Amino acid sequence: MSSVQSLDRAFALLEAVAAKPMGLTDLARNTDLALSTVSRLLGSLEELGALQRDDTTGLYSIGSGIAELAASIDSSASLTARVRVDLEELTERLGETSGMSVPTGYEMHYIFETKANQPIQVQNWKGVRVAMHLVSAGLVTMASWPSEAVDTYLERNLEAPMPASVTEPAALRAQLDQVREVGFAWTSETLVAGLTSIAAPLVNNSGELVAAIHVQGPAYRFPGGRAQEIQDSILKTAAEISSALVS
Repeated sequence: MSSVQSLDRAFALLEAVAAKPMGLTDLARNTDLALSTVSRLLGSLEELGALQRDDTTGLYSIGSGIAELAASIDSSASLTARVRVDLEELTERLGETSGMSVPTGYEMHYIFETKANQPIQVQNWKGVRVAMHLVSAGLVTMASWPSEAVDTYLERNLEAPMPASVTEPAALRAQLDQVREVGFAWTSETLVAGLTSIAAPLVNNSGELVAAIHVQGPAYRFPGGRAQEIQDSILKTAAEISSALVS
């Protein structure tokens, strides 16, 4: 059996169980698969946490692994819905692109962006994942970590795609100290040429960082003598969003 065929059959089982819990025989009947094939696939899916079996009834239902993935997606979608209006207003006020990213391992995953009405636009970063030390959103995220977690990150080989990329541990620690003091982070041409960005953290009511919002634009016009206004605006927006977040 090919791997693609196995995947198709596994998804057929998941779809059947998602409708209602079923036992081995009913699953074979509903998917038109042999009992031996269903039994083998159920064993694999159960090991992965995609399905779980009730020892009393023998029925299979969606497992914790799938549930956790769904919860993660729902969380990001819910967070995006909450920030959309605030970031659209921030973009309108500052005339530059704004967005949001969430930490994923040692990277920032850009999940939302609202474009400014400018003749020259910055790259669309939605869907992109970037090493934390290279972007402002990553710096505000790392600034929320305990020192041990920062040390572990800095022990790695850090990429430096640009001359302005900061990889020296002492310099990065100094940046993080500054972020903790002021509550935001600036980066300029540390990831790609011509891009300047500022970010501020979003925290829930337990004080935990859940995401970061950013504003970015071409270095030739951003911040363009408006640094204080931009800093005040992103901090205000971050505080307003954070006040509505719950743990």
